[in-house]
Amino acid sequence: MPRSPGPPRSGAGAGDGAGARVRRGAAAETLCALTLWLDGWEILARRVRFGRGVAAGEIDIIARKPPVLAFVEVKARTRPDALPHALTDRQRRRIENGAAAWLAFNPQLPGTDVRFDLMSVTPPGAGTGGSFGRVTHLPDAWRPG
Repeated sequence: MPRSPGPPRSGAGAGDGAGARVRRGAAAETLCALTLWLDGWEILARRVRFGRGVAAGEIDIIARKPPVLAFVEVKARTRPDALPHALTDRQRRRIENGAAAWLAFNPQLPGTDVRFDLMSVTPPGAGTGGSFGRVTHLPDAWRPG
């Protein structure tokens, strides 16, 4: 018997807005990668997928500006002040595990200072000025452990 559609869901896969959220997230990642590149970072990888099932995840941007290697999580937010609280402990652990797996497959980067950054893009018209919105970068946003 077919399921009743029920009330609309919220979250990343909800209804008609899911495609728009994916596009908005991809655009935010592109804008953040461009911002890093313009600041002298080398973009090594984007949208790196790892794991399976519940442990699956994705690292949005991996960038290097010697001696630093940054694993960057990107969030599209309506308010820039929401950025420090954008990740749960579980999300952080998944990113850390993904970073460890990526480093294991890329041993050519010895002596690199690894850090975890958080970036957000606030859309235009949200009190940010500018036609592209505002990019906020929190270097070394958290430490593993």
